[in-house]
Amino acid sequence: MDVTAATEFLARSTTLTSVGWIGYIVIRAIAGWIAGKIVKGSGSGILMNIVIGIVGALIGGFLLSFWFNTAAGGWWFTLLTAILGAVILLWVVGLVQRKT
Repeated sequence: MDVTAATEFLARSTTLTSVGWIGYIVIRAIAGWIAGKIVKGSGSGILMNIVIGIVGALIGGFLLSFWFNTAAGGWWFTLLTAILGAVILLWVVGLVQRKT
């Protein structure tokens, strides 16, 4: 893998949309809360929801960037991407916790 390909590969999940930083925090907090409701049935507190939403958005953005132009989505696509990634994150964390 050459440097250009590696850079493009790593940059997939960091593509910014027109939402802005405060919008990202709000969207990711909402996404973390929704993912908590879907997977566990309850939220995890505002700070943990933001963390789950941020990590989930990175995971979801990375995965969806292979099929969609994630930078052109706006608010709704960003929210759905963050929810998808956060659900995947919570599902994997739940699997790991059950094994230990």
